[in-house]
Amino acid sequence: MNGMELEHDVRLLESEKVRRQRLTDAFVYGTNPHEQMHRTNTVRLMFSILIAALIAAGCVGASFIMNMLEQRQQEREQRENPAAVVVVDDDAGAAAALPAPHSPARLTTAPAAEGDLR
Repeated sequence: MNGMELEHDVRLLESEKVRRQRLTDAFVYGTNPHEQMHRTNTVRLMFSILIAALIAAGCVGASFIMNMLEQRQQEREQRENPAAVVVVDDDAGAAAALPAPHSPARLTTAPAAEGDLR
């Protein structure tokens, strides 16, 4: 064998070694590891935004439903007992909620002003 054939064989072996290393890297990391990292981060960002939007929509929907149910409950109570609560506000700033005569509710008063002695 002459020197030319040995040099050709060495180049062939080195190119095969590089090829196998590239195939192994492509199998482990994908085609381009930096591109794969950016793609993965972009997908994570999109999923995070989607999850945040779903959570926000769920909160808005739950708030809307709770508000609607509360309004229906208030309307039902007003229909059943229209004169249940009368609010009286005197000049001293103390407010009292007086129950209707036929209502079993108790009398509740707001705290009186500091200068008001009762």
